[in-house]
Amino acid sequence: MPPTVEIVRFPGSDAFLADPLAFKEGLSIATNMEGNIGLHYGVQTEDTSTGHIFVTWESYEHYIESKKLDTFTAFTASLDLARSGPWDVDYVQFGEDVAVAFSSPVTEIATLRLYPDPNNREKLLDDLVTLREYMSAHEECRAYVIGESKEKGTVFVLLGWTSVE
Repeated sequence: MPPTVEIVRFPGSDAFLADPLAFKEGLSIATNMEGNIGLHYGVQTEDTSTGHIFVTWESYEHYIESKKLDTFTAFTASLDLARSGPWDVDYVQFGEDVAVAFSSPVTEIATLRLYPDPNNREKLLDDLVTLREYMSAHEECRAYVIGESKEKGTVFVLLGWTSVE
């Protein structure tokens, strides 16, 4: 089973927006949880009041098991200090490795909400694969991975870029 990426979006607190690295110690709690294979976070470029946290788990089951740990409470408490409003969380399985997208200098996240018609879903996924072929020809694009949320009927595309330009 492919890894699951926990995608957390939130309105950032003043402290987080001023210095996201101030929360590095609290966020590092997750890196020591069994099944965690990566954690990335930061402030959105286009909307500098929005924060993102991406936790990559070996599986969705590893995430569920981590919630039973005492350290999970400390982890979520540290995250509460980073936000000024509600979380928006998705659990996404990508068909390919996300490491290159997250390790790129810039990671772009495209969020696409699906309509209930299954024909729309298949057409969208086909179009995204076609777009991946096009993007792969540009050396500025280091990664292009597609995944679907576990619960919300949302498709995510992660792109790794050499720069914001």
